[in-house]
Amino acid sequence: MASTLLKKGSQGPDVVELKRLLQEWGKTHPLPKPIAATPVFGVATELAVRAFQEAEGVDVDGKVGNDTWGALAKLEGAGKQIPPLPGAFSHPLVPPYMTGNGWMGLQPWIVPQVRAICVHFGLQVTAGFGGHPPHAQHSDHGWGGGVDLAGPMDQMVACNLWADKLCSDPHKPGMVFRWVGGPAKDSTGVEPGHENHVHLSWYRQGPATTIFGTAEFL
Repeated sequence: MASTLLKKGSQGPDVVELKRLLQEWGKTHPLPKPIAATPVFGVATELAVRAFQEAEGVDVDGKVGNDTWGALAKLEGAGKQIPPLPGAFSHPLVPPYMTGNGWMGLQPWIVPQVRAICVHFGLQVTAGFGGHPPHAQHSDHGWGGGVDLAGPMDQMVACNLWADKLCSDPHKPGMVFRWVGGPAKDSTGVEPGHENHVHLSWYRQGPATTIFGTAEFL
């Protein structure tokens, strides 16, 4: 999410997420105009972005790049686990799959983790929920527990290597991810089809895990 540049005329799910964050901010700050619940970045959204940027000390250009995404994420508590982790989680290993009911179809407790990872590494989400090709039938995307992140190669490699250190199957204390794939050549392996993005899978069964509390996200 962090490297998605949005501006007047942009459309899609990232605009919907931007509007949601601006609406939350608008509960304590007056918005110049009401923001319509559409996936289109229009005049009212641009004015709201400018008002937010001015209030938060970000360059006022009406465009939403890394700095503005980062400021929005911090306001929402990107360094916190909101909503809280469930005590345990279990999802069947076979279809039918379910989509998570959080942002991008992810499980709700995974959403703040993904947002924080995007901000920290300067990446954006390219796939959340979905069982369509090229994802395998039993892909963790299918229950809202897997996410694909993309951006500059050096940042993807850094994210890949960081996540590898927190990956174990079966689960071990202190681990976060069941499976990690990505472009880092000296990681646990460059998975075919994952040369241009980092895939992070949380655990399907057992404790619901979180990045918060690791050295990078204390």
